[in-house]
Amino acid sequence: MRYFAIGICILCVFSSSALASNPEFKVAVHVLAHEARRSCTNLPQIAGPEDIMTTYPGCGEIDFFPVFFDLNEYKGVEYGVTWPCYYSCTLTTCSSLHIGEIVWPGDWIAQTWFICQPGPVAVPGWETLILNSPSRICLIQSANQPSVTVADCSEPSPNLEYCVANFCAGVCGATGDDPGATPINKATWGAIKQLFR
Repeated sequence: MRYFAIGICILCVFSSSALASNPEFKVAVHVLAHEARRSCTNLPQIAGPEDIMTTYPGCGEIDFFPVFFDLNEYKGVEYGVTWPCYYSCTLTTCSSLHIGEIVWPGDWIAQTWFICQPGPVAVPGWETLILNSPSRICLIQSANQPSVTVADCSEPSPNLEYCVANFCAGVCGATGDDPGATPINKATWGAIKQLFR
């Protein structure tokens, strides 16, 4: 019964209405070497796109962070993640509640916070993954939405907004996108799969 109530609460955050407070938000993937003592209280300090590191030259165990930026405020996020290998990852969330897990490429998660969070940047947690060959890590739409989404703080029905640009990360010799560059098109699952064929 408790999980049912949590699910209803998160789904309420992702209802839509007419106005948008984050109409131009973007997403990127920040990558760093794995740090065993990392916690939600010492996440990378990211103030804007200039602080997002989308290329990490090393291989092996890495931490990657979904980054939502150019936000005014937010109360929830929903996204999927993909990478081109068969290794699973370990998810750490920093939100109040979540539905879903990021374990395998293509998995999705919806996260929400009890109170409105200020922008301009949201880092809702991180995933730890082992990669031993050149790879790109991308945020993608979830099974429920046409794009990566953010729920704003309007009451009682938060607006659901869709990202305008999506920047992938590269590790182990692959180059990540430049989140300070001209925005690229929204990433869709079909478009991302084409990168790995």
